[in-house]
Amino acid sequence: MNAVAILLGLALPIAWAWASLRPLAGADAVGIVALLAASAALNSFWPLGGGMAVDGAFASRFGPRDYVFDARRSVRERFLGPFTMTLSSFGCFFLGLAPLGLAWRLAQPSGLARELFAVGALLVLVVVGLARHKSEAPLWRWREELEAGVLPDAAGWKKRLEALARIARLDGSLGHVGGVGAATVGLHEHLDALEILQQAAQGGVAGASELLEKGLKHLESRRVAGGFPVYPGCEPRTAFTERAERLLRRSPG
Repeated sequence: MNAVAILLGLALPIAWAWASLRPLAGADAVGIVALLAASAALNSFWPLGGGMAVDGAFASRFGPRDYVFDARRSVRERFLGPFTMTLSSFGCFFLGLAPLGLAWRLAQPSGLARELFAVGALLVLVVVGLARHKSEAPLWRWREELEAGVLPDAAGWKKRLEALARIARLDGSLGHVGGVGAATVGLHEHLDALEILQQAAQGGVAGASELLEKGLKHLESRRVAGGFPVYPGCEPRTAFTERAERLLRRSPG
């Protein structure tokens, strides 16, 4: 079912692109390349859609809002999860094709102007992609290193705390959002960050206790009947609930 859902999620944007570019098909290959690059570049400034899937929980972002589907809850949501995430992550790169195609046909660029626009659009796409790309803090790897007894030195802890401070949200959650991801911090990242902070606080690393305290309050706010869901609106997961409960039991408060 996942494969069918993903293929349909890809098919709709492709159909939209075909309909938008059909007037240029077979007659203006340069224009098609230019418009595809320009539409992708526009979305790359700040992707309109994105998503994240964790343990059968799908958070698909359209604009600033997540739509959450839980594959464990029903066959309908098992289909809608991968379908909407594919549509939101992939499809938004084609949204600008219709207005851009109309503007292209009205302007009717010719000769060198067409080729320069195409090259320029491709360059903008590359530059925007490189400029907007930000390496994410490898929270899961840092947690695994700590579990294996590999502790960073003072400089290493300082860098990690700085990275965690950058991904701290106003609500106390810690994790990556936006871009081609979800709008809500996933519990998996929040727990990784808290486990790192707990180790840092125990070692007396400056700033760790404050972030940990806020993060634990946020963690408690995500509790629902039965445990802790990966994303608000889905069913609790046993493994994440056990990790959350251990963190809250060990907290000073």
